[in-house]
Amino acid sequence: MSDSNKEETDAEKKIEVTFQVLYTMEMVLRIFSLGFVINKGAYLRSYWNQLDFICVVTGFIGMFGGGGASLAGIRAFRVLRPLRTVN
Repeated sequence: MSDSNKEETDAEKKIEVTFQVLYTMEMVLRIFSLGFVINKGAYLRSYWNQLDFICVVTGFIGMFGGGGASLAGIRAFRVLRPLRTVN
């Protein structure tokens, strides 16, 4: 949705923050219910959850100053999130 040559509008920033908060809440609730790594059915033992974790962490890195061209390739993984609903 965003173009790297243009500055994000206020509405786009608010939408991104809203989705970041929602995905973070989902991740935290799943970690509390499943466990993080140790249990057999733990959160990070699922490949889809690993993708979610990477998306959330890179979203925070991008929001708090670590963004730029170095994360452009990793941000492409966010596009894969909707594919999870198909699974």
